[in-house]
Amino acid sequence: MAEPPVVLAISSHVVRGAVGLRIMVPCLEVLGHEVWALPTCVLSTHPGIARPVGHRTPAEEIEAIGETLDDDGALMRVRGVITGYFRDADQVRAAVRVVEQVKEANPQAIYMCDPVLGDADRGLYVSDATGAAIRDRLMPLADIATPNAFELSWLTGRSVTGPNEAEAAAREAGGAVVAVTSVPLAGRRIGTALVAPDTAHWVSSDRRPRVPRGTGDALSALLLGFMLKDMAGDKAMHRTVVGIETLIKAAGRRESLPTAGLAKLLGDIVA
Repeated sequence: MAEPPVVLAISSHVVRGAVGLRIMVPCLEVLGHEVWALPTCVLSTHPGIARPVGHRTPAEEIEAIGETLDDDGALMRVRGVITGYFRDADQVRAAVRVVEQVKEANPQAIYMCDPVLGDADRGLYVSDATGAAIRDRLMPLADIATPNAFELSWLTGRSVTGPNEAEAAAREAGGAVVAVTSVPLAGRRIGTALVAPDTAHWVSSDRRPRVPRGTGDALSALLLGFMLKDMAGDKAMHRTVVGIETLIKAAGRRESLPTAGLAKLLGDIVA
């Protein structure tokens, strides 16, 4: 039996909650991908739930892990890389080297940069140096990037308050293709757009007063997972948004998205 495609996921890990790797990994696995998870930090819980306790993965360890993975040529199996939350700029620079190693081993591998910087409600929640490293070092390497509207505005210095502004900013953001989320639309709607140099595909959904933690991480993972199945971008985006809506409804009033039973929850869109 052929080995499943591998995704290397680099982001935070929490013991309690469903952010970072805790939601990215099951979303990718339900789509049939093997996931190699490399945590940038290990925390007891998401800071939005309670005061976290944990530790940061040293940048030199992140880089060393990437080098060790390639000792026996294993990086040739990696078809996708996804990066999310980083604690500092040194970790970003280490991740750049890992992405470059994957691309050297498999030039066809897709790199997705989820530039986890902040959101409209809380502002920037990484340091300026970390944000700048993501913007200047990782975004130019990205085959696809998934900023929310606040992050896209920070990355480009442009106001992003509607579809036209979002498309213009996305084409300046650095990724070859940008999937921008949480764009305000008319009425009580928000938009998610997959923006390429010459096209933009929009999907709208209801605006909610709050959504569970980890929604952005899940969206990035599902979108990459679908695209690695050679699904067209517009179809992948549509299925991803439907999947996120399904997970949000299943979460109800909980702070975090569900991580168990995803195969049943997402059965219709996975098939």
